Amino acid sequence: MPDKAVLILAAGLGTRMKSDIPKVLHTFDNKPLIIRLLEKIEKLKIKNIIIVVGYKAEFVVDVVKKWNANKGFNIVFVYQKLLKGSGQAVVESAKEIKKFEDIFIISGDIPLISLKTLKGMLRNYDNKKIDALILTATVSDTKSYGRIIRDNNKNVKAIVEADELKGDEKLINEINGGVYIFKTKKLLEAIRDLKPKGLKKEYYLTDAIENIYKSGGKIDTFIISDEDEISGPNSKKELNELEKRYYMKNAIKLGEEGVSIKSPEFSYISETVEIARDTIIYPDTHIYGNSKIGKNCSIGPYVIIEDSIIKDNCTIKPFSYISKSVIREGSIVGPFSHIRPESDIGPDAKIGNFSEIKKSKIGKGSKVPHLSYIGDCEMGEKVNIGAGTITCNYDGVKKHKTTINSGAFIGSNTNLVAPVRIGKNALIGAGSTITIDIPDNKLAIARSREVIKEKKRKV
Repeated sequence: MPDKAVLILAAGLGTRMKSDIPKVLHTFDNKPLIIRLLEKIEKLKIKNIIIVVGYKAEFVVDVVKKWNANKGFNIVFVYQKLLKGSGQAVVESAKEIKKFEDIFIISGDIPLISLKTLKGMLRNYDNKKIDALILTATVSDTKSYGRIIRDNNKNVKAIVEADELKGDEKLINEINGGVYIFKTKKLLEAIRDLKPKGLKKEYYLTDAIENIYKSGGKIDTFIISDEDEISGPNSKKELNELEKRYYMKNAIKLGEEGVSIKSPEFSYISETVEIARDTIIYPDTHIYGNSKIGKNCSIGPYVIIEDSIIKDNCTIKPFSYISKSVIREGSIVGPFSHIRPESDIGPDAKIGNFSEIKKSKIGKGSKVPHLSYIGDCEMGEKVNIGAGTITCNYDGVKKHKTTINSGAFIGSNTNLVAPVRIGKNALIGAGSTITIDIPDNKLAIARSREVIKEKKRKV
């Protein structure tokens, strides 16, 4: 029997979100909540994942399947028929979870649960002979969280929801984080007789803790101090506030490491981003995913960078968008430039105003200064691209490649109809449409002869 699986609870509607989108598909740091969680689970090296889906399940399933397309995880979806709480979700998952010795249960809507915490829980659980491990936090403001109730020997005996607390229980500041690891056999025994509670008559997974305790089971806690790790936002306002705190923490941390963050409150930088010292980040800059920024760079304002590498001494000017690309040393991009995926720019290259680069290599010292589209292109060194130049890479069926060799000069308003090769030091006259290869060191002009005639109609 495989030893472990992860059970993700992702069936909720999220009524207070006031949205038609399933709760776990709302975005946080430019990704759906459930994808952020899956990326962390991926690093736990647990290959078996069970996901409980409910409201608009087909959308959640589609997003997860696309994420897993090339990863090879064994993902099983359980369609929760009765949306009556976390306990009911686990009951309806029993057929799947019984295949595993241990089950790691995580809510799909806690975007800031850290990999460090998840790994710590697994290590703690594996090192102790226990039946259940609960993630908890000690906080000054307990809000509406359930509390951890302990017996006289400090052993966990129950989790009590906020609206059921009595007397001194209300003074307890250890809260339930909603993340658990169970011995599957013990869990299945503990959920057999769950009773509906509250106005909504829901079945609470937390009641399984008390049942395990009463049966003589051993329960432990993994305590953290950062409440944000276990925060599951219930409204768009809460989601936005949590995201703001997250970005602020990331900006402050980078500032402490030698990055000049001009406005931490208006910087949107993922926790996975790496930025070297002496780089300046101007306001309203968004840097997401696994981006890496070198030293002595100037980024922004109003720049978006996704999963890209910016080498040392680069300048990314305002209103530029760079996705899944590499900008090499000393290059300048922008303002108003769009660098699309699989592009490789520089070193010492320039991409200027309103130029778009797609899946292209721009060589050392080459320039695409303004108003051009360069797609599926291999460009050599010190090439100069005139304004309004287009590589016509798509024939309606297939994409084709344009090669522009070093030293070529492409006149303004030129159309390069791929597949086509422009030779070294070739010169293309402005306004040309080039459909054949141009040899090295040649001048090519491809435009209609200018004709001047008398006007037939007077103005």
